[in-house]
Amino acid sequence: MVLEEIRRRARKLNLKHTEHMEKDELIRAIQVAEGKSPCFDQPWCRPSVHLMCSWRHDCHARLQPVRGLILSDDVIMGHQIATLLSSYGWKMNIVHKDRQAYALIHQGDIDVVVADIEKADLGGLAALSYAKHHWPSIMTYAIAQKDDLLLKNLARDLGGCLGFFRRVKGRIELQTHAKQKSHLMGQIANSVSPDVFRISTTG
Repeated sequence: MVLEEIRRRARKLNLKHTEHMEKDELIRAIQVAEGKSPCFDQPWCRPSVHLMCSWRHDCHARLQPVRGLILSDDVIMGHQIATLLSSYGWKMNIVHKDRQAYALIHQGDIDVVVADIEKADLGGLAALSYAKHHWPSIMTYAIAQKDDLLLKNLARDLGGCLGFFRRVKGRIELQTHAKQKSHLMGQIANSVSPDVFRISTTG
């Protein structure tokens, strides 16, 4: 859809101060005005399932999938996280050795790293720290089934960790700070059944 058509649609909705908005910003403003999620051109958007969305063709043309890796020797946990994120178009690789994780990070096209930090011989904490130090734009999350505050603080301080995955009664739960709930995982949680995935916040 060309920009002038989008501006006409915005005027019909009585949106103000739109003349200097970029196309993607304007579309998201229209989505909000129409009572919809402002998901246009966002990594959590799933245009393939929103068949009635007015913007799905524009979104398909621009959307780049989030690419990530999961470092875990817990096959079930790694698979559950990967399946959840893959259903939203994320391209997730599961690896079981830190050497494999470093190889993928070195390729330079990783957006998110999820690593088990409780298995010392797996090297998950070091992998998060390495990724965040060398590629600050990478989002990092940890798998931490136990509530080890020292370990979690190290993951935050050294690896910039945004949240901690754990499995609760078969459901994936992500513990994160309240002020971080707007990040990508938060957007996914808003559109998934809480029986599958939920976010718990602290602070």
